[in-house]
Amino acid sequence: MYLDQFQPPPPILIGHYLGLSLYAEGQGFALPRVRDMLTEDPDRYSDLCGSTVGLIMPLLDWRGQKLPFCVTACIDDQVVAAAWAGTITSRETGAQGCNISFGVRPAFGGKGLATILSAVAYQQCLADAQHLEFVNVQTEAGNLGARAIATRLELRRAPMFDRETRGRAPRLYVTCRAPADVVTARCIEIVTDAGVDVQLLLPRLTSRRSTEVQPRASLQPSIAALLPPFKGSNMMTSPFPIPKAPPAPALVAAMTARTDNEALRNALAGPHGLLPGIALIENQLTTSTRAAPADAPFPLVGEEARIYHEGAISAYVHSLEMVSSDCVRELFNSLGPVPGDEAALVAQNQLMAETLFGKCGVTSGADVIEKCLRVATRAGHADAPFPMNAAQGAVWHQAQRTAYQYVLEMLCTDRLKQLAPQFAALVFQPDAPDLADDDVPAAPAM
Repeated sequence: MYLDQFQPPPPILIGHYLGLSLYAEGQGFALPRVRDMLTEDPDRYSDLCGSTVGLIMPLLDWRGQKLPFCVTACIDDQVVAAAWAGTITSRETGAQGCNISFGVRPAFGGKGLATILSAVAYQQCLADAQHLEFVNVQTEAGNLGARAIATRLELRRAPMFDRETRGRAPRLYVTCRAPADVVTARCIEIVTDAGVDVQLLLPRLTSRRSTEVQPRASLQPSIAALLPPFKGSNMMTSPFPIPKAPPAPALVAAMTARTDNEALRNALAGPHGLLPGIALIENQLTTSTRAAPADAPFPLVGEEARIYHEGAISAYVHSLEMVSSDCVRELFNSLGPVPGDEAALVAQNQLMAETLFGKCGVTSGADVIEKCLRVATRAGHADAPFPMNAAQGAVWHQAQRTAYQYVLEMLCTDRLKQLAPQFAALVFQPDAPDLADDDVPAAPAM
């Protein structure tokens, strides 16, 4: 069972080159068609960052902001080369940039595919995020092919951002960077000189996160058993169905209230609802509380691993409190069948809407969680618990950032907030002026 049967959009043909078909695959790394190319060769990622990419990622000066755009070159349905370009944010300055990487089957090397696909992927990324400030390529020092491609894209060595993996056999990763406007002009030249007629990615694929629900993790049977039974919409067309008034004027009020009731129940316990997300968060909390050494991200061990688990526990417990998880579960279990009386139906809808969207409701708690995520992302030493030193504080913030991000994704808070205006009329509106943003208190338990 999966909470979100997430499927990427179908690949779109955007051009041709040397008898190969070029496709916009969507956003992500191991997309279905690309996965075959990557798994056939365990060293395939050496074309990107190297076999020790998992060790170097936590040390880099940037973090990913959105899933990268993927462009492929194919023979029929077989991917022979791919490039990725995704928006990133500098940890040092907060500047927005783009990171480029690529992969090529050995038999198709030397044809310029990596350079051309990188240029096209960058153009797709630029179409989605038009305020890029820099472009980044990260690769092992000995990967001369990747460094050559960076040079072709007009990127130059930036030694200040080089990083070295930890362990018995450390590896040096070098960084190449350039201003975005320089790379933009160069990519236009590359595509034009290659004679590739490329169509930009269709707009419906450039904003997937704003129209789709975030992919969720697999829901284990033991967790699924904790969820209350629910019968309602199968959610095939929309995570939270938007009610539509029936055409008969005399039945508008009653039918709207019934449709609202179904939508609110879906928001509470549907496949993308709060209760399934809460169950996953509680499972993560159990894992963090267990504090097994193997559950800490490699290479954290000993005291660092303990601090990581403590940071994660704090974030998960706080998040569950902010969305009043126990009360949400109790509320849903107390609903019973849909009331037949219109007045009782409206009263039940008001109760659910207040729980989800009221001043002390779930969306209010989600705002607090988002603020905590911003603090963890900022990673200021003064924000870490005393008496942690700078290194320990960094581990603490890493754990909190990962946990809060997971919480927001599992609760589908973006979609929940999009749903809120639909039920604004059911939510109590206080006469007192709202507090300043920085003074908003944590959401109390309901």
